[in-house]
Amino acid sequence: MGILMQYVQESAEKKNKTVNEWLKNTVSHIPNCLLATHVGKFTHPDIISKVSLLDQENELSIPYVTTAGTHCSTDILTPAQYIGTANFLLLLLEDKKTVLEHIQQHTDFIKKEFEMLGIEFIPIQDAIEKISKERNLDCTDGRLKQVFFPVSKETYHLLSVLPASSLLETLKDKIDRMNHYKWQCSDKKDPLYGHECYEITDITAIGFGGTKPQNISALNAKKGGEDILIILASPYIETKTAPLTES
Repeated sequence: MGILMQYVQESAEKKNKTVNEWLKNTVSHIPNCLLATHVGKFTHPDIISKVSLLDQENELSIPYVTTAGTHCSTDILTPAQYIGTANFLLLLLEDKKTVLEHIQQHTDFIKKEFEMLGIEFIPIQDAIEKISKERNLDCTDGRLKQVFFPVSKETYHLLSVLPASSLLETLKDKIDRMNHYKWQCSDKKDPLYGHECYEITDITAIGFGGTKPQNISALNAKKGGEDILIILASPYIETKTAPLTES
């Protein structure tokens, strides 16, 4: 049994519903979800979900750390009562793609899975396309960081700085995988014992949402409200001076 089928069956049993009933109810709440890569709530939990941004650019050649220049997760904002729908869409399958990604890419795999579960794929596809559309922010929030950006002499634009929360979530995921690999390389019973591994030091944990991380975002809830900060400092480069030789 695949990951998706097992997840749906176990979730349906917990709610005392049939697989078809649980899945129909879950996907019916997709319109209540909001996709985002930048989430204002990571600055302050009282900021409304509308103050967020979905960056869908994909310019991996950009030599900067940006959401457009790296593969990062798409987050989901939704009221707490619909967090089950968000968790379903963010479910990681065997090929390391989420259910959301499969639906967005219209894969044959996800179409067959929904067909086996007695659910029509086209309405789900349409619902995902609607919440995947880029949107223009028409409001900000005074609790966000504000920056006066000069555009000409004595003229400024006031910019609201939205946290790149997807980069934060992706960073934690990569560091968690790195630490797990390091543990495998240190375990004498593991086939990877003795292999070369790396470690990022001087990191610290940061929490979002307190006892209700689901009120911030779905990815934040999956991480238990905890993310990782790495040190921001210039690298130390040891210089060596070549000895002078007489000509």
